[in-house]
Amino acid sequence: MTAKGKITANIKVYIDTCIISGLINEGDLKENDFKALLDIVELNHIDFVASDVMRSEFEKHSDKEKRGSLLILHKMFNRCILYKTGHARGMGAYSRSPYSRPTYHDDPLFISIKKIFTQKDKDPEHIFQAIKNNCDYFLTVDRKSILNKAVRYQQELSQICPNLKFTSPVDLLTSIQNNNVQ
Repeated sequence: MTAKGKITANIKVYIDTCIISGLINEGDLKENDFKALLDIVELNHIDFVASDVMRSEFEKHSDKEKRGSLLILHKMFNRCILYKTGHARGMGAYSRSPYSRPTYHDDPLFISIKKIFTQKDKDPEHIFQAIKNNCDYFLTVDRKSILNKAVRYQQELSQICPNLKFTSPVDLLTSIQNNNVQ
């Protein structure tokens, strides 16, 4: 930010799978999170980042029709970035992480993350992707296994990923509206 509080660079926000799944699975997003997302996607200074970890989770959805819808959305997102930037690794309104699974499972950063976020299989992978992509925020509605742990392990996370903030849509929007975004 500048001294006057204006944003000088785009904010990079990693999208957790539960955000997109919640849009497809009626009732999975609380109304206030849904309304905050509507406002967040209208902001031009936010770049959204996702990874193929999202796709692998979508492939496991138990409902065949919803699984298909989620996979279609993921493929559309990937094509949007290809169209907007000309290559999959470019920054734009949506970008895809270039880090692949075999590359990072022995990475010390990933191992550190996995010690904290143990409850769900893919959470450490998403968080690793967010850190490696220099995201400012990790956007999720998963309070139990991510947001609550981020608060509980705040000191450890400040060492592992000092620039990544874990947030819900409501809290992100509030920070933006209050010009507390960094």
